[in-house]
Amino acid sequence: MQVQKSALIALIILACVISYSNTLFSNFLWDDTALITKNPYIRSFKFLPNFFTQDIWNIGPQTMISGYYRPLLAASFTLDYLIWHTNPFGYHLTNLIFHSLASILVFVLAQMLFKETVISFFSALLFSVHPIHTEAVSFISGRVDVICLAFFLLSLVLFLYYLSNKKFILYLLSLICFFVSLLVKEMAIMLPFVVLAVDYLILSRQDFKKVFKNLLGLHLGFFAVAALYLLMRTLFVGWSFFKLKPFYASNFTSGTTALWHLFTAIKILTYYLRLLIFPYGLKADYVFAAANFLFEPAVVLGIIVLLSLLFIAIINRKNNPMFSFSIAWFFITVLPVSNLIPSGNIFAERFMYTPSVGFAIAIGFLFSRLRKMNPRLLFLNWRHSVTLIFFLIIIWFGRVSFERNKVWKNDFTLWYETIKATPGSVRSHLNLANVYYQANLLDKAIEENSIALKLHPQSYYVFNNVGNIYLKRGLIDEAIKAYKIAIGISPDKALAYSNLATAYGKKGMYRESIEASLTALKNNPYQDDARYNLALSYANAGFTDKAIEAYEEYLKVQPDLPGVHLNVGYLYYKKGNFPKAKEHWLKAVRLSPNLPEAKEALKLLKGVEIN
Repeated sequence: MQVQKSALIALIILACVISYSNTLFSNFLWDDTALITKNPYIRSFKFLPNFFTQDIWNIGPQTMISGYYRPLLAASFTLDYLIWHTNPFGYHLTNLIFHSLASILVFVLAQMLFKETVISFFSALLFSVHPIHTEAVSFISGRVDVICLAFFLLSLVLFLYYLSNKKFILYLLSLICFFVSLLVKEMAIMLPFVVLAVDYLILSRQDFKKVFKNLLGLHLGFFAVAALYLLMRTLFVGWSFFKLKPFYASNFTSGTTALWHLFTAIKILTYYLRLLIFPYGLKADYVFAAANFLFEPAVVLGIIVLLSLLFIAIINRKNNPMFSFSIAWFFITVLPVSNLIPSGNIFAERFMYTPSVGFAIAIGFLFSRLRKMNPRLLFLNWRHSVTLIFFLIIIWFGRVSFERNKVWKNDFTLWYETIKATPGSVRSHLNLANVYYQANLLDKAIEENSIALKLHPQSYYVFNNVGNIYLKRGLIDEAIKAYKIAIGISPDKALAYSNLATAYGKKGMYRESIEASLTALKNNPYQDDARYNLALSYANAGFTDKAIEAYEEYLKVQPDLPGVHLNVGYLYYKKGNFPKAKEHWLKAVRLSPNLPEAKEALKLLKGVEIN
């Protein structure tokens, strides 16, 4: 295929844009609420150091111990916020740009390794449109996999360029990109092993002596960067995701035998392969039962498939090293998400974003070889027929992705469709209940919460949601009871305590509200709703100094709320601190020129001498 590579890259970009153009008009959804739209800590780079020292899910309104150390994912949200504020178009544009970059880098990598344009182009084109990527690309927070892979591939490409011209700056840039990739998502830790696979299968032509020599030289930098990253995350975050077995309760039934983790991982890996080959039945949440025994049909099938792939990789390593490499890529990069060691989330389509590069290269290789077979046919040109079949698959995959993006348009479409596909998904019923709650469809919200409760009787979030519904209906005592049940299930979480503080405040039980707010802040220092409740309750209970202190802390994170400036201004006025009262009331007027309460407040200062 004698076509300019730049034209092929343009076609790859075009495929990405056509397949994902409709995502640009989708909304924020799912985790975007907690990580972006309701998270004031991503609105300024001054908070970025916090993300370098903590779990990304520990910083924001809805805290949990996830074990995810992803400071540069937070940085990407901050950069988007500074440009686009809360316009989802710009965030989706970022996702599309990084997906296009990753697709281009698949082409560049394959071209550098295999020197066959057809394989490179077919591989990148398939990667660019594959429907299993819709979660990673359509879902703003799903960019974690997209950005991670983009820098993962860039690191590998720069390393290969370094080998060809020996400019040390390229090696250094390669290591920097690897480090960036690690700070976006943990699974980039497998890059040194991918580099080893490249060296063994392609560069050193299976010469163990050369590979070992390179291991002590060329590869050492990658392992050093990996060691630095592991040290950082151990110091700042630890390894808590290995202890997240309770997370399985929402979409997974734990096993009862000693090796159920292994058997279940085999079962799940086989299902991932099925979705890569036949991407139908895609959904936002999957419900799995553990595989307890070796001779369960799904486990036996999985073992046969996985051993067959390993066998194919081994026998092809001499004559078709690129095919063996594609299989090695899949197995190496799927390992962190295989759940051989439980890590909290049992299955997600976005987990296939990086492993699918191996799948795309394998398919590109197979179609390239099919084109070269060229048997004689009476009425058909074999090469053209194979090429046509491939492009029909691309068109089909692209259309499936385009249609699938519509499901990811907003929270309602996502969770309504997911419940239709997986009625046993607790997560989906909870999230749809929240959608109905926000739309003030409280009866429907109660219905969805009731279904979730039947599926998972000890769900913290169900009782917290029910408490919110009661509170919205003015049934404060019932709300308090529901929040207390939630707290009894998970006393270490902050959200129900914060909501309980709100309920107590509405009943005039300010001391109880203060206690609940303080507990919420102890559990999550970033729970700013609790800090606001604390300030209100201190003020109502007559603790003016403490109320001012709580308000000032709140304003460090939420500086642009005119109502808060109005309230704290009154507190300063009450203390006789007229300059500070004037400062806050003027700020309220600047933020909201039509706020009559602030203008009325300023009239109180007429005739008052302010130094």
